[in-house]
Amino acid sequence: MAMTLEGPFRRRRARRSAAWALLLPNDMRWAMVAGILALAGRAVSAAYLVELNPGDRMTVDSYWVDGDRMHLVRGGVDLIVPRARVRSLHQVEGS
Repeated sequence: MAMTLEGPFRRRRARRSAAWALLLPNDMRWAMVAGILALAGRAVSAAYLVELNPGDRMTVDSYWVDGDRMHLVRGGVDLIVPRARVRSLHQVEGS
């Protein structure tokens, strides 16, 4: 009698490992690579060291002047201070 792969001895298809679940479609991979590169470029951008009148210092990502006020942006938060309170502003490397 010939042995067959039917019945209780039928060969099961190997299950895919959990690593296969982590693989993403090509479109998603490109989106993730673009996002990582954008964040990496942001991490090495220039920053500004702001010295305020009472001797306080802070590093900001960007700034702009609006009349007699200065907008100091750090981590997406816009801090508005009177322009007269800013003693000096220097560009520094890193953020």
